[in-house]
Amino acid sequence: MNERIVNCKITSLAAQVDESVPFEWQGKQFDSGPLTVELDENAPVSANQGVLNYSDRRARAEFHLRLYQVCESRHRFVRAPRVK
Repeated sequence: MNERIVNCKITSLAAQVDESVPFEWQGKQFDSGPLTVELDENAPVSANQGVLNYSDRRARAEFHLRLYQVCESRHRFVRAPRVK
């Protein structure tokens, strides 16, 4: 069978999470409150990429995110550890 594989670069990702999420930061646990999630555009060149394997009907992606905690009417930057 001829594999059909497409490499791709993730160029945009944004989400708003209104519900609080249990979060661990610097060894302490707390509820995050509302969050804004965006693609980390400062991640290494090798990050934010994926592979679509149409033969196996599978997708795999790695992306690095930036999390912002919503505080009153302003955003406070909270950087999460890099996750693969």
